[in-house]
Amino acid sequence: MSKKEFQGVHMDLVALLRTVPLFRLLSDDQLALVTSISEQHTVAPGAILCRQADPGVRFFLVESGEAIVHHVDDQGFRRPAGMVRAGESFGVTSLLIGEPRDATITAVTEMRLWTIKRPDFQELLAQHPRLRRALSIREDTLAKLRAPCYPWAEPDEVVIYHSRRHWIVFAPWIVLPTVGALAIVLSLTALAIRMPTLPRMTWLPLLALGIYVLILLWGWIDWRNDYFVVSSRRVAHCEWSLLRQSREEAPIDRVQNIRVRRGALGGLLNYGDLTITTAAKVGDIHCDRIPHPERMREAIFGQIARLRATRRAVQRHLIRDELISRINLESASPLLDDGPSDRAPIDDVQEPEPPEVQPSRLRRAAMRLAETGIIPRTRIETPESVTWRKHWVFLALSVIPAFVLSLGLGIVTFLGFSSQEGQAAGRLLSYPQVTLLLTLLAMAWLWWRFADWANDLYIVTRERIIDIEKRPLFFAQERREASLGMIQNVSLRIPNLVAKVFDYGYVLVQTAGSGDFSFDRVANPREVQREIFRRMESYREAERKKGAARRRAEMGEWFTVYDNLRHKEGMGNHPASVPPTDDLQESSIDSDDRRETPESPPSTTPRLE
Repeated sequence: MSKKEFQGVHMDLVALLRTVPLFRLLSDDQLALVTSISEQHTVAPGAILCRQADPGVRFFLVESGEAIVHHVDDQGFRRPAGMVRAGESFGVTSLLIGEPRDATITAVTEMRLWTIKRPDFQELLAQHPRLRRALSIREDTLAKLRAPCYPWAEPDEVVIYHSRRHWIVFAPWIVLPTVGALAIVLSLTALAIRMPTLPRMTWLPLLALGIYVLILLWGWIDWRNDYFVVSSRRVAHCEWSLLRQSREEAPIDRVQNIRVRRGALGGLLNYGDLTITTAAKVGDIHCDRIPHPERMREAIFGQIARLRATRRAVQRHLIRDELISRINLESASPLLDDGPSDRAPIDDVQEPEPPEVQPSRLRRAAMRLAETGIIPRTRIETPESVTWRKHWVFLALSVIPAFVLSLGLGIVTFLGFSSQEGQAAGRLLSYPQVTLLLTLLAMAWLWWRFADWANDLYIVTRERIIDIEKRPLFFAQERREASLGMIQNVSLRIPNLVAKVFDYGYVLVQTAGSGDFSFDRVANPREVQREIFRRMESYREAERKKGAARRRAEMGEWFTVYDNLRHKEGMGNHPASVPPTDDLQESSIDSDDRRETPESPPSTTPRLE
């Protein structure tokens, strides 16, 4: 390409970018930066630009040609949702956030496209902060970008809704100290007027002012640190203060019902209580006094519908591939055609790299001691499972009395055996033997306390969660197990300041049955909760895939027999009785997706943003 032609292409791309709402306020220099990371493509008719349910990593700008948009809704029906024509664009949320695609877009004619990869665009924004501020981002997308980044969230998890309690919760922290401060000021003023001979205490108002500010600061921190989150994977409620911490969470697709309640004052000030119900016996998540609770309810139901639509879209792709592999569908009816599957979408998928989590200094020191064997390990990880014991603090508290007694008796026994006969005159001859026996008993007690601590295990495998409570030797043992698929909620509790300093707490796993699992006094409870949630999601996803693959194989057998009968009896091409995939879809959906969600809003046409 000559320099003149390159400049012409550059000017055409700049003109196209100016039509995009995201870039409409950018200057010529800023648009030139965007063009430097743009890539041009020419695609043939039938090429897949992007596929529903795939993570979006590109922004598309159409220079010429047309494409059709198809969307699989949460009921499993695939419908056309519109056309993309020259001059139009899509993929803004994929460019800024990286959410999964809401629709499959397939070229109808030959197309010339410009694309921008998300990693390149993020690097450009990092290098040019003014460019980020000049972007015209929609309010809903901007809200997702401004959402806090929580340490417990997975790398590809997107925060859809987050909120703190209504300001009415913080109001008492302002009103009551203010009334108290005014009462103190008025009292001191009246006392000074009636008794002018009293010595001036200028420090007293300053002390009262300092206490007043501290009370307001404490109340503001306590109000601000409690929050409610709806993400692409879970619903979470966190209570955090300087003395304690707790977090309740449930997978988004385990939500069965949502109840909203408002009082008279709540209706006037737009706040209320929201209760999220799951299949667990005591697994409700209570979100009290949140502003506009209907927004949180709509966010939950909207994400549930989107998750179902994503799963059904994936199932359609897999069903089509299964049928193609079983029978010859080169001339199949368009009803069976979801688009060319032998070509990878232009919107290539890149797995996000998990962030590195740096443990605290105290935890790093404990890990080094555990590696050397000086202290026993409280976390044992293998390719198949992760095992936890109680925090080493409770081991120390358990064995210190027995250790001190053993050490003291051992010293006395050593001195008794090493003393000379003359010095031992008048003592009982059996004195060293008695202390030796007591020393052995004390050491047995020490071993018992250690073994009792070491035998209590909390285990999570790829399929099960296990709680083992065992006494040493042949005494009582209790072992409880449950499938990871039965887990409904996973919550943690850090009860006090000592637990925060030593980083231990309680993790409660609630199941659909009557029995709950409590991992008591485990080290780093946040990581324990995250590991359980991660393995639970992996297990459920694997079970969904196994069930879907089994059902696809059964359907494939049906169609194989049908195809053999058709050829054997000399029938023509595909008869009209071939059921479309929309009718077959119900048999390929996981049982979790069949559960009806009360008050679930109807599916809507996807936005190409």
